[in-house]
Amino acid sequence: MRSLRYCALTGLMLFCGMVFSTQSGIAAEKPVLILADVSGSMRGDLVSDTGQEDMEKVLVLKELLLRLNQELLPMSCDMGIYRVRYIAGDAQLYEPFIPIRTSKDEDIDRKIAEAFITDYPVFNRRTPLADMLRQLDEQELGGMNGEVTLLLISDGRESFYCIDPDDADNRNEDGRGPLAQVRQLKKQYGDRLILHTI
Repeated sequence: MRSLRYCALTGLMLFCGMVFSTQSGIAAEKPVLILADVSGSMRGDLVSDTGQEDMEKVLVLKELLLRLNQELLPMSCDMGIYRVRYIAGDAQLYEPFIPIRTSKDEDIDRKIAEAFITDYPVFNRRTPLADMLRQLDEQELGGMNGEVTLLLISDGRESFYCIDPDDADNRNEDGRGPLAQVRQLKKQYGDRLILHTI
């Protein structure tokens, strides 16, 4: 189990190295939106090739959130944590776990440790990455000024659109797949939007 954590935390350190560099990363006082995937596939195990005990991906995600909070707090960043999730019958494709406008007013470590649920039903919890990004743009990004960093922590299993880069939904300018949506956001916001994935 430790080796899996170290692999995930190595990813976090690489992220921090890229993001916190002065040239292309997060500057102090700039908002950071962390998109945490809590779909059914995140309840699956990270499979270790070293013979160590497997660990659920969502538990690794929760540990990453705790460590990211410790990295971002000294930088005085406005940080929000949004859970990416699909629940049949609910039009909202993400939920604010810690809204970015209130993140400084709470004990974030305690809230993540106590209230970030990792034991949820797997059935029909799909991953609407493309549609979620569109919704996030309409409801969050459109009202923000200056640079914004989006950090997506996910296993990347989009379950609404094909993520094959040769797929027409992703290749076409008006495509609806997740890669097409990322291209649209970059076109819309340019250098104001920084996107990282773990």
